[in-house]
This record gives sequence, structure tokens and C-alpha cells, in this order.
Amino acid sequence: DDALRLLHELDQQRAEDLGLAPKSARRAESAQTLDLDKGYKLYEKHFTRPRVAGGVKERTAKKYRNDLSKFIDFAKSRGVTTWNGVTDDLLTDFAKDMEDQGYAHKTELNHLVTIKQAMNWLIQKDYLHGVPPSDLKLQKADSEPAYCWRTEEVQAMITLCRADEDLAWLNAVLVALACTGLRIGELCGLRWEDIDADSGCLILTDESGYRQRSGRQRRHTKSSRKRSFPIHPELAAVLKKLPRIDGYIFHGPRGGRLKPD
Repeated sequence: DDALRLLHELDQQRAEDLGLAPKSARRAESAQTLDLDKGYKLYEKHFTRPRVAGGVKERTAKKYRNDLSKFIDFAKSRGVTTWNGVTDDLLTDFAKDMEDQGYAHKTELNHLVTIKQAMNWLIQKDYLHGVPPSDLKLQKADSEPAYCWRTEEVQAMITLCRADEDLAWLNAVLVALACTGLRIGELCGLRWEDIDADSGCLILTDESGYRQRSGRQRRHTKSSRKRSFPIHPELAAVLKKLPRIDGYIFHGPRGGRLKPD
């Protein structure tokens, strides 16, 4: 009886292999698994596509790479080598492992959101078969609000910097941040050409749609929109004293490019 049953299964498989019969859904699903690294490369190609086609900013792409690489290393350590083997239990174990390492709740949440997005995309694009979307419910938590410096604290920092010639560069940075509310990354990318003398404003332009210039990075604002800031008299006084080393306004202690970190 077993031999006859297996003979019928073999006959069906040979017919499917020769194109004489359509492949059964069960066999098609069991035959197709997606390696973790291959799935990662497919998704990476998707989120790093040109911005005009919907790709993400480089900073976001770097975050996605970090989140996915960390998870793939963890999955392999648990003996899972394909996306077909990624379950809600594995995601929960990954979250527990991050928690044990001291990661913040928000960091754990961001990692899991990235992984679920990758899996849903692989399923949607038909790269991953026989795997339902994750049902894992993620709980958001209120993050600690950023500290807001008081007026007297800002003034104390500026006074300290003005009393030391070696901290003149930091004084310019603090005054600019206090007078504009710019993000540190945006301030580091400010160029002299961003100053509109006629209107007395700093014009912060998102350059996502600009053509690439040789030797110059395109600027991307978080909102992807153009913004302008009136130049406060105290900031104007600082700008007048700054040397024009290159096209950028602010520089580090040795005259090099100022970096956000």
C-alpha cells in the first residue's frame, strides 16, 4: 500500500517537473525558502533605490542595515538561516536579548519595526512563500523628553566660551543653535550662500532634487522642505567675526569641517 501511494506521488512530481501538470501549492511552498542574507540584499536594494523612486535617506538606510544585520546575526546564533524560519517567538527572543544587553525600549521597538517591515515587503513582493505576516503586537512607550536648557544655562555656556579664545568656535555654534533652533546636523551643513542679506534670513534648502555637484554633498533636511530663519542680532554679530575658510560657516577647533558628533 505504501509503495502504491508513493508511486502516485512520484508520478505527480514527475508530471509537475515536466510541465505536464501544474505544481501543487504545498510542494511549491515547501520547495522555496529564502536565505536570510539573500532576503537582506533584496530589501537593501529596495530601500536604497533613488530618492525620486521612493528610497530613504542615507541616514535611514544606515539604520535599516544596522537593525537587520543585528537581527540576522542573532537568528543564525539560534540556528535559523532562512526568513521562512522567522517566527514571532524568535522576534520576542530577539527583543529579550536586546533588553538583557541594556538597550532602551525605544531602540528595541525600532529594531522590531524594521524587521517586520522587511518581512512584510518580502511577502508582498512574492519573495517569501508560505509565511504569514507577523502578528506580534509591539507596545510603544513614552520616551524621555529631551532636556530643554534654561536661559541662564545657555548664557553661562556662552560666557564660558567667550572667556577662552580656544573655545571661540564653540561659542559661535552655541549662539547659532540658541538663536535658530537648528538641528546640529543642519547647522554643520550651513554655507555662506545660505545667508540672504536682503531679507536678513538664513535659508535652509533641501537639495534632494538638485543634481549632484562635484566635491559637494547634497543637503537633506528631516522634513525634506525648505525653511528660513531670521538672523538674530546676536547671531549676526558672531557671523561677522567668523573667518571664511571655505564655503561652510562653522568649523571645529582646528578649522576643519564641523561634524554633528
